[in-house]
Formats: sequence, structure tokens, C-alpha cells
Amino acid sequence: MNRFDDFLTYAGLYDLGYQGPKFTWRRGSMWERLDRLLGNSKWLQTFPFTIISHLAMSGSDHSSLPYSIQNNESPKCSPFRFQNMWTLHPEFLVEIEKVWSSNGGVNPWMNLWHLQKKVAAHLQKWNWNKFGNIHDNLTATQNKVLNLEKGFQRGVNSEIELHRVNEELLVHINFSENFLKQMAAITKFIEGNRNSSFYHACINFKRKCNMILSITDSIGKCLVDADAIAQDAVNYFQNLFNSQPSSRSHINTELLSDC
Repeated sequence: MNRFDDFLTYAGLYDLGYQGPKFTWRRGSMWERLDRLLGNSKWLQTFPFTIISHLAMSGSDHSSLPYSIQNNESPKCSPFRFQNMWTLHPEFLVEIEKVWSSNGGVNPWMNLWHLQKKVAAHLQKWNWNKFGNIHDNLTATQNKVLNLEKGFQRGVNSEIELHRVNEELLVHINFSENFLKQMAAITKFIEGNRNSSFYHACINFKRKCNMILSITDSIGKCLVDADAIAQDAVNYFQNLFNSQPSSRSHINTELLSDC
């Protein structure tokens, strides 16, 4: 099994998951999941909502594996996500200090919440102004270096100017690598795998694993329709917030008095 997993990694293939019974093959009292559908990074990117179902065994010791491809709209407003590459910028702490000031409210929890909202909004605007599209910036800087190299060979550009743009390119490469590392949830580089295709493959597979394609509601019914899943989630939290609050231990607000 380890050799099979190594082959999948080498070939860039990913298990597309499943719904239904855990096992797909039976012989006597032995049950295994032998049958599965695989896809590469291109498949995950093109058809992210691929659903594979394990049906009951009928007339065979293997289960049938029908699959369906669903469409889903991207969210119109993306949630705030802290980018690790921001900390590489020399102005990062200065930008935090600009907005990290309390309104002087009595409730320290509300003060902390307001500070987080202010910082998040400011960092999103600062990110667009300072970083923009990091992939476009990287491509543009690479082209600039290539043009300066050609000009330096003809004696048009100076070596100092070429070194300056090379340093700018290294900065953009560092930003891009940190962004892709965070997206792929990889904490350190492995020599030989420092290429964007590897990280994009990890990102696509992680996105596939994080998708909620079905849930079981409070009465045990399986919901696969996107609208039904959303409505069940709304009903759950409405019931939760309308229920009687449970007792909590006392919170020492003096610990957050400086917020």
C-alpha cells in the first residue's frame, strides 16, 4: 500500500473521496476499499465539485462507483485571511501601529473586537496597494530583468541598474513562495519541490478536501443540495442562539484592560 501511495504522489494523482459505505469490495468476512476514482491537479481545478458515491453491492463483490459533477458559484466577498508574506514587508509593523488604538470603550472584549476589525480592514487595503497581484508582479519583474539583461549586453543599461532589478525580483519571488506555501499549508520547503506546480496541486487538493458537499441533519437525513445545506445551517444556529444560555465561569476583564 505504501508503494501505491508513493506512485500516486509521483504521478500527481489524488483520491477524489466518496460518499456512502466505507468499503467497496468484500470476500467472506474481509472488507476493503479497493475501488476509487483518482484525478490530477487539472481535474481538481476544472471540476472541483466531483462527487463519487459508493452503492450497495449487487450481483458482484465490488460496489458501483457512479460520480456526478456539480457547479457552485464562488463567494462574492472573500473572508479576511492573514497573509504571512505581509510580515516580510518592512512597513508591516508601522501599518499595524497606525490603527491599533482603542476607542476607550468599557467592555474590553468589544474593544478587542473593534481593533481586530480595524486592523483587518486596513491590512486588506494596504495589501492591495503594496502587494497587488503578486503573480502579475512577479511576471512583470521577470520580464524587466530579461529586458535589462539584453540592454546590458548591448551596453545600453548599467550593471547597477541590473543588480537593483534583480534584488527586486528576489523580493517578489520570496513573496510568491510564502503565499503559495501558506495556501498549500506546507511549513517548509523540500529541496527539489520548490516549484509552483507542486504547490498549486496541493492547494487544489486541499480545496477539494475542505468542500462541504453533503451533511446529515438533526433527524438523520442526508442533504446534498447546496440550498438545503445552507438552510439547515441557518436553522441550526437560529435554534442554538435562541436557546437558553448555559452558565459560564467568570471572566477577569482586568486582564484585557489595556486593549
